[in-house]
Amino acid sequence: MRYLSQCNMNLKIFYLIFILPIQLYSQEEIYLYPEKPSEFVYGEDSILIYIKQNFCICNHFNEIRSATVQFVVEPNGGYSNLIFISKINDDLKEKIRVVINQLPLWKPGTVKDKPVRSYRILNIICKNK
Repeated sequence: MRYLSQCNMNLKIFYLIFILPIQLYSQEEIYLYPEKPSEFVYGEDSILIYIKQNFCICNHFNEIRSATVQFVVEPNGGYSNLIFISKINDDLKEKIRVVINQLPLWKPGTVKDKPVRSYRILNIICKNK
């Protein structure tokens, strides 16, 4: 019986040693303010112009609509973790989700000249007049 309790104790220590490091290192840090922030591939000033020229999300609404979204720009230029910060209807959410999915890759943020995961906030305003 004493041998069994020693085995159980050793087993618990074994799990702590091997599971804990995997959980700690499986997720990379996401930077809010990297040394060089991520940017749209065609320049910061051109993102809303690009959206307006290439997508007709605003044509379906008669009034002014705005949506604020947050996402993570990945080191490879893709994005993940899209979150809608502002309250908007599901129709506009779906249209914006499609637009974000079809955007070109981003230039990732960097820390010590290495690409890192970083947050981006984008405010899209639809003025259909």
